[in-house]
Amino acid sequence: MRSLISSADLMKISDEETELLTGKADPEEAARALVEQGVTIAVITLGKDGALAATKDFVVRAGGFKSQLADTNGAGDSFWGSFLEQIARSPIEPGQLDSKTLGQMLENANACAALTVQKPGAIPAMPAAAEVNAFLEASGRKAAF
Repeated sequence: MRSLISSADLMKISDEETELLTGKADPEEAARALVEQGVTIAVITLGKDGALAATKDFVVRAGGFKSQLADTNGAGDSFWGSFLEQIARSPIEPGQLDSKTLGQMLENANACAALTVQKPGAIPAMPAAAEVNAFLEASGRKAAF
């Protein structure tokens, strides 16, 4: 698995996978290690504590959201799907994103994951964009989409 890291522009791993893929237990150190190997944006999900992302210029964190936990299946997939959609819609190349924009993307993806864990089943629990926006607004945050 490690042999493919240098081929990735964007990479997401969980805090449980950091040591396996980088030899670093600390998520921030692991993200930086991935960037040093050629990843443009390395994202580490931190479960209920949110996520962090590293680029060659900075590391940014976004906290998680309180949720009623029903099932964690699909949380990482919904997080990453939301994040990738935001990257695809952005007029800015991933390597040119500033820390504020990247932090907002992480926050939006965290909201998507927080909604996913509230329902059982991975696919049925995936929220629609309107649900994510309503959740963010109810939390006093900016709508994602």
